[in-house]
Amino acid sequence: MAKRHLLPSISFSGAGFLGAYHSGVASCLQEHGLLPDYSRDDAIEESPSTQVLLGSSAGSLISSAILCGVPADSQLRMANKISALARARPLDSMTPGFSLIDELEPLLRSSLKDHSALGRWGDESDYLRKRVSRKLQVNLSAAINFPLTMKDNRIVDSFECIDELIAACILSSYVPFATGPLNPSPGDAVSAAMRSLNINSIRPYYSNSPNDPPNTRYIDGGLTAMFPLLNENTLIVSPLPVRARKKTNRVICPKFSPAVTSMPIFNGGTELAIKREVPQLLKAMLMSGGERSLENFFVRGHDDAGRFVKEELVM
Repeated sequence: MAKRHLLPSISFSGAGFLGAYHSGVASCLQEHGLLPDYSRDDAIEESPSTQVLLGSSAGSLISSAILCGVPADSQLRMANKISALARARPLDSMTPGFSLIDELEPLLRSSLKDHSALGRWGDESDYLRKRVSRKLQVNLSAAINFPLTMKDNRIVDSFECIDELIAACILSSYVPFATGPLNPSPGDAVSAAMRSLNINSIRPYYSNSPNDPPNTRYIDGGLTAMFPLLNENTLIVSPLPVRARKKTNRVICPKFSPAVTSMPIFNGGTELAIKREVPQLLKAMLMSGGERSLENFFVRGHDDAGRFVKEELVM
């Protein structure tokens, strides 16, 4: 059996509709004792993990689900439900008038509150303080300057109530016009998230970034840090074949052949493999898939994590 929590920090990348891949990776790591599994009945008595999970966009949803003790099968059900809602529209999630974010918010709330260790704990604020705050970093982008850069990336890692956690995840997944309205109305999920977000808990990714002006709009964290890093030891999880420029940042992803050409991507420390499968993966990230497709990506994530454990870690 592996030493528990051997990996000090894990980054779950932006993944679009392929959050199921992240769930498969997490399931495998939990089986090997490398990631806490608070969904187990006996785990609720365990001491909180010291591990830090980072997430952008879909990665923030999965990271939150893991730390709140949402079982892998419930994560997959949520992915299937939101995918089915988008798939039923003529232009998928890009159909005019359809807001993926507004459909996601109640599903996420139900998952975190009704199908989790958080829901069984009794004291919501106590659970978040002990098992989520400072253990989870949700990445946002401050829509102040365009084009956006990594200096516009922001981190939220303190949560006093479930509304604050959901707000951070919703905004981390909000791409104007793509996943939500370009100009949200007061009753939209994005507007509600902005009202619930604890502004005092937001801090810049770079310590020398200036404070955000009042009424700053926060959007998808993957636009400025698709692969957020805590330090040079952060493990990166991605449904795309990528590699980190620093060898100490190991990666769980589809197999990356060293002979394949690669190109830098916009968060500065990661390269994307140029492979025949990449266009298909990008399409699967942007367009919803059926249940069988998502289940296959779950299995693929589980298998890629198993390969990582076998090849990279001394068991």
